[in-house]
Amino acid sequence: ILPKHGIGIYGDKSVTIWGDHPHVTDRASSARSASGQDSVALHIGIITEYYYPLLGGISENVHHTAVELQRLGHRVTVITSRNPKALPEGLPAPGGVRVVRIGTRFTFQGNGAGACATRGGVGLWNELAHELRTGGYDLLQLHSPLNFTLPPLGALLGRCPRVGTFHSVFDPNLV
Repeated sequence: ILPKHGIGIYGDKSVTIWGDHPHVTDRASSARSASGQDSVALHIGIITEYYYPLLGGISENVHHTAVELQRLGHRVTVITSRNPKALPEGLPAPGGVRVVRIGTRFTFQGNGAGACATRGGVGLWNELAHELRTGGYDLLQLHSPLNFTLPPLGALLGRCPRVGTFHSVFDPNLV
């Protein structure tokens, strides 16, 4: 659980928090951190092209991060695409993680490996904008924020602090 003000302890790291951010102070519930400081529980949105039932390293990273953040008292929502070959919608996610699926995933070869992106045109933009506007997020974690489609849209549409997690190395380009 992250402290309200200043420097706090998160695991074995010191973390500086912007405690006066209105999303944190208005929507978050108070708790006590391991150090005894007042702290807040956040609503964290994790935006990714890669999540179950798609198997792989990013899916595992996203899932286990979400489960651990929930264990620490945060509310977590994974925002990802629908998979046309997946199991039926509405099945419970492993670990009780809330999942919002928008657009439709497609796969292609990129950077020497299989890659995913989400299609949906203007509808995709509108669905994501609506979720981010009404979801009450305090923080967004964007997995591979320079890869199309959902993470860079989340960077553009998000109204709260955003953190990027990079999983690949790319040659220099215009981005």
